[in-house]
Amino acid sequence: MEPKALWYDPTGHAGQRALLRWGLREPSWYAYTVGYRRAVQRLVESVHAQEGHDTLAYPIVWLSRHAIELALKGLIVAFNDNLNQSTTLRANHDLLYQEEMVEGLLRTLGGDDEPSLTRLRDSIGRISALDPDSLRFRYPTLKDGTPSTAMEAINLDVLAEEVG
Repeated sequence: MEPKALWYDPTGHAGQRALLRWGLREPSWYAYTVGYRRAVQRLVESVHAQEGHDTLAYPIVWLSRHAIELALKGLIVAFNDNLNQSTTLRANHDLLYQEEMVEGLLRTLGGDDEPSLTRLRDSIGRISALDPDSLRFRYPTLKDGTPSTAMEAINLDVLAEEVG
């Protein structure tokens, strides 16, 4: 069966369909970012309802990190567009590099609010320290077989607040 036929049904009830192409720009970095952030919020709400709270920590942390990565990459694209420059995004998950790119482009555009830049830098640093390579909460072990995280627990409400 063709994948489109399996998943696509334009006649279904509106509540059963998810519109994927609603942004002004394709692909819409904003739509992806918002979607991942909303998923984090919904999962954290289900943790409050005691629905699989321990096992949901892994997707919550990874989705949080991914939402931040999408937001940073979206800002890089938007800022470069504003400067009439083309964008070539690095094919990696290095949040610290992406934050440096955003900060540099923001400064080029005249954004030099140092307290805001410091908050951004600190927030990205905390998330990056938690999962520097986007693998720590996707898999139980790293490529070399070592455990992916040594953490005993995480406060999901604090994490969700960090993501926004």
